[in-house]
Amino acid sequence: MRKILFDPIGTTLPPQLPPSPAPAPSPSEPYYQQSNDFYGSVYNYFLPPGLPEDSAYEMSTISIVICLLILSICSLLFIFHLRLRSRWSHHLQKFSSAWSLRVLLVMYVALWASNEILRLPFFRRRYIYPYLPPLNLAQEVNLCKAYVVLSLGLYEPAILATLLFLLRVSVKKRCPSQLSAIAKVGSMCLPVFLGQILVVYFSPLQAQLPEIFYRGSVISKDLHGNTNVYCTYPWSSTIVFACFGMSYTLGFSLSCWEVLSVVINKSIIYRINFLAMTINSTIPLQIVFLGLSAFSSTGKVASEAMLIAMFFCAALCVIVGLGTLVIKPTADALASVVDFHRSNARVHIRDLEFDKKQEENEQKQ
Repeated sequence: MRKILFDPIGTTLPPQLPPSPAPAPSPSEPYYQQSNDFYGSVYNYFLPPGLPEDSAYEMSTISIVICLLILSICSLLFIFHLRLRSRWSHHLQKFSSAWSLRVLLVMYVALWASNEILRLPFFRRRYIYPYLPPLNLAQEVNLCKAYVVLSLGLYEPAILATLLFLLRVSVKKRCPSQLSAIAKVGSMCLPVFLGQILVVYFSPLQAQLPEIFYRGSVISKDLHGNTNVYCTYPWSSTIVFACFGMSYTLGFSLSCWEVLSVVINKSIIYRINFLAMTINSTIPLQIVFLGLSAFSSTGKVASEAMLIAMFFCAALCVIVGLGTLVIKPTADALASVVDFHRSNARVHIRDLEFDKKQEENEQKQ
């Protein structure tokens, strides 16, 4: 006989059925896309589904940018730690006199690395444009022009000029004042900065030159139908930077010879030679890759490889410069203070032992 269920009031209830099983997650969906927890939302924010076909190039650029920013933070910590220690140690005051130039160099590196984000269309569209007013294609093209001027006309020349100035200051008995040093660095960057503004925004002789001489951006659609504005380097901008780069490598080589003629420490000689070799090789390679990138189709593998190689050469030059002229000298100065205090402690202990022996000899006599 079939059982009938009754509620407390006495009405008949429908038969209870087992709950239907939950649908299995689709195997094509990633785990973090199926879950709704905090880690899944973070994963989907930074690595969302439907990445563009050039995402590997953009992720490589972002990785280099993150490394540069981490190195900049470490350099700032070294500089300010040395600055604080120099207040109580006269031994460090001469070395710490150029601390403002080192801070300026690190800030230029951080700004230059952050500026590279503007070159990545996917990251611009996902992480920058949502926080800005709506931009049309013409405004995005102007953003690419601003990127080229800031990168090749201001930040990178300022980094190289500051490296040269720090190298020359290292062999001078008197360090120049902070304002005069900043003014000299700015005067070295002013010609290339004005030249970049002229060729990028005004494009003289545009009607008589091919498109690659003045084209600063390319508009195309990806596989998902999104309209992207790819920032490119016009040949005229590359020529202006090449003139600065060639004159800079010559001046840097002469300054290295001047420093090596008065330096005795072998470790410093090796570091300066390595820095000179790095700068004299990476800057010409960067110029070559800049020129070749104009011939490749934007968004293709060849173009991405050229841009990655160009950015890697510039980043390698910056990393070696920071390590040679900021991090390593600062670490050596801090270590010398520790050794100085240890040697003073040893001398003090020896004096105490000598005085104790003299007292014992006097008591015996």
